[in-house]
Amino acid sequence: MTAADQIVEPTNSIAPPIGELIEIFSKHLPDVEFPEVSASSLEELGCKVAAAHCAVEELEVQLQNARDVHREAEYSLLKKSQSALGYAKVYACDNEDLLSALSGIQIGKKPRTETTRRKARKPSKTQQASLPLPADNQVEEKTG
Repeated sequence: MTAADQIVEPTNSIAPPIGELIEIFSKHLPDVEFPEVSASSLEELGCKVAAAHCAVEELEVQLQNARDVHREAEYSLLKKSQSALGYAKVYACDNEDLLSALSGIQIGKKPRTETTRRKARKPSKTQQASLPLPADNQVEEKTG
């Protein structure tokens, strides 16, 4: 397998037409050099793109793992905080200042995830205006 074949593999982010061009240069024009362009220069840049793509994929996996750990830690803190608030309110039943301070604290349910935050957003007026109308609401032009 040549370097060009490795670059053209579907696992990387090089656009298919560029991959085809690199392959053509590698197979049919390996010794031809144009100003600042050759099979080796295209292969070298293609390898850099493929390596950068692999690095991005690895970092995305690490980022997702970090998000999962964060979400779990946040949930654990939420549960512990709910218990702490309940205990503190019982403890403060004879201390009006402390009870007053605690009564202003409201700890909700499980925090919303990034996905539910995105889903909860309504389209802006600009987005709504640019949405196409359903086909049954469109007016047909009469010809004739």
